[in-house]
Amino acid sequence: MYQDDEDPLVAAEQLAGRDPRAGVEAFLAIACDRSVDDGLRLEAAGQLPELDRQAAAEALRTVACDRGVDDGLRLEAAGQLPELDRQAAAEAFRAIACDGGVDDGLRWEAAEQLAQVEPRSAV
Repeated sequence: MYQDDEDPLVAAEQLAGRDPRAGVEAFLAIACDRSVDDGLRLEAAGQLPELDRQAAAEALRTVACDRGVDDGLRLEAAGQLPELDRQAAAEAFRAIACDGGVDDGLRWEAAEQLAQVEPRSAV
């Protein structure tokens, strides 16, 4: 579909300038594509809040819950969710906090943020 890692973001930005709905679909497709570089997936998801908050929440949750994504980027994606969708944020923080493959410090940070988003989780 694209030649290198930069092309899909540039194309999506150009598309969003002409047709915002098509731009949303393009950014969402990039963010959810496991074959795309993790950082570019997060960058694509980060473009979505100004276009479509619901699509942004879906994209960020997808990145945050993907065990194949760098743990720090997962936490960064989850950290953008509370202002968009608290339920998606709780799901993302829970996925990171419960993932035994994640560094203990990041798991702890995710658990703390989960407690802020969903206080009943902090029992």
